[in-house]
Amino acid sequence: MSQSKSSTVAPVVLRGNLPPTGWTHRHLLDLEELSAEEISLILDTAVMCKEATQGCREKIDVLSGAA
Repeated sequence: MSQSKSSTVAPVVLRGNLPPTGWTHRHLLDLEELSAEEISLILDTAVMCKEATQGCREKIDVLSGAA
């Protein structure tokens, strides 16, 4: 079971080459520990990245970051 978290997730905004804010986890290994807001952040970020890359036809620097 997941524990409830009292964290506020900031709205997703791609500012130039900066990743969205509001993500506090180092890795995404499972979904059980995520809040509904964090899952929405992931989905919103995916939509914005798809739009920024014009449906994966262009590369953007934010996706080539260090691990």
